[in-house]
Amino acid sequence: MSEKKVAGLSPQRHTGKSEHRETNDRTSWKGAVEINEDLPQNMPKPKRDLDPMSIKELQEYIAEMHEEIERVRAEIAKKEAHRSGVEALFKKQ
Repeated sequence: MSEKKVAGLSPQRHTGKSEHRETNDRTSWKGAVEINEDLPQNMPKPKRDLDPMSIKELQEYIAEMHEEIERVRAEIAKKEAHRSGVEALFKKQ
């Protein structure tokens, strides 16, 4: 049986499966997050070691933290506005 070539399509049979070998080796999962269900999920993050950082790196770190604080404050304001709107909706009678 001869295979016809169609523009943009390969004559190979596609099964929908990845062409890569499937393995159960966890080292092949780059970037995968493994959650240990035995540990509490709300553990505080360890504090960053500031000792090896230069003055410039510390100043950049402070700037990053200020940006994150502003992002969190904006999210709080958004949620408070949403809550106020919902409360106002249910208080109307």
